[in-house]
Amino acid sequence: MRKTCLECVMKHLGSAAVFIKECEMGYPNYKGYVYGELDHAADECYDKYPSLAMCIREHRLNWASMEGYKIPFEALFCFIDTLEKIEPDEDVLLPETVTEGIPLDGDGHPIFSMDTRP
Repeated sequence: MRKTCLECVMKHLGSAAVFIKECEMGYPNYKGYVYGELDHAADECYDKYPSLAMCIREHRLNWASMEGYKIPFEALFCFIDTLEKIEPDEDVLLPETVTEGIPLDGDGHPIFSMDTRP
């Protein structure tokens, strides 16, 4: 398990966003890079922010299985920027903008897939 590094999370999310654009421009073989970068982003934050890691994982699964699925990168970047400024000691609640596209329970918490690995 890696120690949490929010800078690395941002780097991997940024790379995933670029590779998604490459896929949209006609390079479908870049899908593997998207999967890898999103997986690395989740690994980089799982230690301290497991709900963020699971959210990133869920976006990866949705992007892979739903044509036209949009990962809310801007919202993720803004949220991570906020986390870097406050550095709480425990996991934080995810804003709706970050969980967009992920089903929510009755209390507004994201419902993650049964497989709990990031």
